[in-house]
Amino acid sequence: QNEIKSDPFANRTDAKIRLSSTLNEKEEQYIKIRMAKIKLALEKLLPGYKEKIDLLSKKDELPRIAFCGSGGGYRAMIATLGAFYGAQNINLMDATLYAAGLSGSTWAIAGWTTSGIKNVGPINSSSNTYLAQLSDRIRKDLFHGDVSKEQVALAILKKIKFKQPVSLVDLYGALLGQKLLLNLKAPDISTSNANSVLLPYQDHRTNNGQWPYPIYTAVMAQKNNPYIWFEFTPDEVGFHNPANNFDAYVDSWAFGRNMDDGIIKAKGPSQSVGYMMGIWGSAFTANISEIKDNFVNDDSPSILEKTSKAISQIPKPIRALLFDQLLTPLKSGYQVPILGPSLKDSFAKAGKSVGQARVSPAVVHNFLYQYKTPKTTLINTKNITLVDAGLDFNLPLPPLMRPDRKVDLIIILDQSDETKGAPEFIKAEQYFKKHKITFPTIDPAAGNKTVSLFKKADSPTLVYFPLIRDKKMQDYTGTFKMKYSKDELRTLSDLTFSNVIQNKDLIIDQIKEIIDKRCEKYKDEIAQESNTQTQAPSKQPATQPSTQQQKKAAKKIKDTAVNIAHKAKGEFNKLKDKIKSWF
Repeated sequence: QNEIKSDPFANRTDAKIRLSSTLNEKEEQYIKIRMAKIKLALEKLLPGYKEKIDLLSKKDELPRIAFCGSGGGYRAMIATLGAFYGAQNINLMDATLYAAGLSGSTWAIAGWTTSGIKNVGPINSSSNTYLAQLSDRIRKDLFHGDVSKEQVALAILKKIKFKQPVSLVDLYGALLGQKLLLNLKAPDISTSNANSVLLPYQDHRTNNGQWPYPIYTAVMAQKNNPYIWFEFTPDEVGFHNPANNFDAYVDSWAFGRNMDDGIIKAKGPSQSVGYMMGIWGSAFTANISEIKDNFVNDDSPSILEKTSKAISQIPKPIRALLFDQLLTPLKSGYQVPILGPSLKDSFAKAGKSVGQARVSPAVVHNFLYQYKTPKTTLINTKNITLVDAGLDFNLPLPPLMRPDRKVDLIIILDQSDETKGAPEFIKAEQYFKKHKITFPTIDPAAGNKTVSLFKKADSPTLVYFPLIRDKKMQDYTGTFKMKYSKDELRTLSDLTFSNVIQNKDLIIDQIKEIIDKRCEKYKDEIAQESNTQTQAPSKQPATQPSTQQQKKAAKKIKDTAVNIAHKAKGEFNKLKDKIKSWF
C-alpha cells in the first residue's frame, strides 16, 4: 500500500491514446528548448560556423544528431557510456538531440538519465561521475551487493495484488533496478526504493532540454507474424508499424494498466523503470527458433562452446528457473536440441514442435484492447508479449528513422557479440528495404573497421562504430556476464572513449557538410540580403544653416512662445473669473 501511495499515477484514469505518426506535444516542446542549447554547443564545436549556425537556427533547420546504442548486456552498457564520455570530451554530447538504446545500452541511458549526474566519466574513485558510481555497483552480480530482498519481493507482489501479468522478467527487472537504480542519489528523483523509479520522472531531464531525449526499445512478439518495434520515452509508449502505416501510443505512466476501449478500468501501480529494463534486455526469453536464428549460425564446436559459456554466465538462480521452464514443453519425450547429431538439424526439428515456446516473457495489458479503430486486429488481444528488440536486429534504428524526428546524423555504437561482417547492421538494412524506407547500402567490411561512413540521399548520414575486441577482452565481456571489476570496466570504456576521440574530425566533417548543404539552398537569400545592404543609398550629411539663418529661426521660435504664453495667461484669467462668479 505504501508503494501505491507514493505512485502519483496510481489513481489516474485519464490516459491518452494517440493514433498518429506525428510527435507528441511534449517531445515537440522538448525539441524547441533543446535546439537552443544545441545551437550554443555547435558554435563551440564548430568555430567559424557561427553565421551559418545562426541562419539555420532562425530557419529551425539545425542538424539533428542521434546516438544509437546496441544490445549486449553489461558489455553494451559500459561501451555505450565510454562512447558518451568521449562525446562529452569533444563537446558533441551537448549537440545531440536523441539517445536511442536497445537491451544493454538502454541500461546505460536509463541509469545515467535517472541519476542526474551530467558527467559520464572518468571513473577515478574521487570523480563524481556516473561511471565512477557504476563501477562500485557492478563489482558483484545481480544477487549480491546493495540489494533489498524486500523491494524485490514487493515489486512482484504488488503486481499480483492488482492482477497484472507476472513473469520471470519481473524478477529480472527488479534485480536490475536494485543494481542500477537503487540509491542513485539523484537530486530530484527519489531512488531509495528502486520500484518507485518511473519512466515519466525522466522528464526532469528533458523538460529543461539539458539532456538528449531518451528512446528505449523492445519488440512485440506475435506468433507467425513479424515483430513490431515498440519505443518507450518519458512521455509515451507505443509503436509505428510500417507494414500498414499504423501508429499507436499511450501516456508512459499508463503503460501496462488494464484498459478497455481506451479507459483505465482500475487503479494500479505504474510499471517501474527496473521492470522496463527487464523487458528491454530480455534476450533470455528467446524461443528455440530465435536461438537458432540469432545464436547458431554453423555446426562448428566453437558455437557449442560459445553457447555453453554464455549460458554459464547467467546467474545460477535465473538459470535454474530458465531451464525448468524451457524443459516444460520438452517433457513429452522430445530430445533436448543440443544433443542432436547436427546443431542446425536439431534446432530445425525443435522449431516444428516447440520452436514458438517462449521462456516466461514479459506480458502486459494491451492499451488498444477493444479500442474503436478498424486499422488493427490488436484490439482483440487482451495482453501483448514484449521481448528484447535484439531478437529482430540489434540496432534501435527504427524510432530514429521516423520522418517527424528529422534526424540528420546517427552515430551507431554496435556492441553486439559478433560485429565481424556487420551482421546486425545488414539486418537493419534489410528491414528498411523490406518496408521501402530509404537507407544506405551497407558494406559487410564495415564490421572489421573501427569506423565507417554511409550516406544516401533522403536518409540520415550514418557513422558506424563496431566494437572490435581482442581475444583477451572477448573472454571477459560475454553478453550474459553480470559483474565487472573496475579494471575491466575501465579497459572497455576506454576503448569506446578513444574510438570517438580519434574520429572527432570525421564526425565534425559530417556535421559541417550537413550545415553547408542546408545553407546552400539559402544562398540566393543570403546574397540578396548582402546586396541590399551594399546597394542601399548612403545618407548625405545635412547642410548646416548659416549664422544669420540660425538667429532668424531662434527669434521666430521666441516670438511664437511669447504669443502662446500671452494667450494661455488670458485664458487662465477668464477661467479664474468664471470660478469666482460661482461663489
